[in-house]
Amino acid sequence: MKKFSIVTLLVAAILMVSAPAFADYHSEKPKAKANSDAIAVAGALVNNISDAKRGFANPAIIGFPGLPGYFGTATPGSSFQSLQTLLTYKNLFTTDELMMMAKGTFGSKVIVTPLVKKVGDNDKAEIMKLSLMRPEATKTTLVGYITVKATSDGTVSPEIMAEAMLAARDLGADTVHVTSEGVERVLKAFGWGIGFSYTKATMNSSETAGGVAAGGTGISGGTAGYKDRPWLQLFALVTD
Repeated sequence: MKKFSIVTLLVAAILMVSAPAFADYHSEKPKAKANSDAIAVAGALVNNISDAKRGFANPAIIGFPGLPGYFGTATPGSSFQSLQTLLTYKNLFTTDELMMMAKGTFGSKVIVTPLVKKVGDNDKAEIMKLSLMRPEATKTTLVGYITVKATSDGTVSPEIMAEAMLAARDLGADTVHVTSEGVERVLKAFGWGIGFSYTKATMNSSETAGGVAAGGTGISGGTAGYKDRPWLQLFALVTD
């Protein structure tokens, strides 16, 4: 008795989707089906803001949902560096220096609340001063409020500082007084999955006997972690 076989092989690499496989024979259509699911799920539970100058001390007995899961001062990630540290060696910056610092910014948002109109290029300062305290000047004029924050994980504190100082320069300011800084802490998650299925069907010519073998497997994975995005607020000032 003459025998023959039909073999069907289907490989699917699909995230969170079933991968079916079929084997058919003429009009009788005996079928073999194998499904493989791969699912990756990573949850994000906490989204809070930590100020660089102040820690969050959780109560020892009473717990409240949404509070940070740490005691004392939280250490920000590598994207953040305090302006007090950045001013260790330098607090005066030329326009060219600020433009070079801001050029590498991956993503940020500058919010300007002006008190004056933007000035012409001839009236813009060539050297900008950054201060963490009220300037010791005979006359100080406030020309605007500026808030700048990183919108991507790759943006660091010196870059948003430069963008804020350039925005203050457009208002005619020669000095910026930083009033607040910190990081926005975001919990991010990423998941992936691969599905695989295999089916083999055999049948003899008289259709009196047959066999079907089917199998499926799947793998999945997920990662989750905190990302810190720095921000700062400042006054734009004209000093005499």
